[in-house]
Amino acid sequence: MILLDFITRQDDRHLSNIAIKVTAKGENFYPLYDNGRSLFYEDTEEMVQAAVHDPVQYATTFGYEGTYWDYVQDIINDGVNVGALIDLSITKDEVADILTKAKFRGYRFDGALKWIIKAIEMIKSAK
Repeated sequence: MILLDFITRQDDRHLSNIAIKVTAKGENFYPLYDNGRSLFYEDTEEMVQAAVHDPVQYATTFGYEGTYWDYVQDIINDGVNVGALIDLSITKDEVADILTKAKFRGYRFDGALKWIIKAIEMIKSAK
C-alpha cells in the first residue's frame, strides 16, 4: 500500500483508511482502500506544478516519521523486491490511457501523468 500511495500521491492515509480482512485463514490488509484523495484531489494548478517539479519535497507525509518516499526507500533498503509487490513496467501511454478513462483533464491530467511516471522512475532507480 505504501508503494501505491507514493505513486498516486495519496494524502489521506490514516488508521481509519486502512481495512483489514479477517477470515478463517487469518488477517490480511485489503490492498486498495479509500484512495479518493489521490492524484492531486482539490490541489491548485500551482501546487500540482510545484509537486511535479520536486516529488521528494512534495511526497505526502505518512505517520510521524516521514513521507511516503521515505518509507519506500526504507522498504527497498530492507531488501524487499518491490517488483514482486507492484508492477513498475507500465508505460507513459498506458498511464495516460487510464487517466483519460478516469476523466482526468487539464492540469490534473498533466500533473498526475508526470507524477506517476516520476514516482515509478524514482522507485526503479532506488533499487
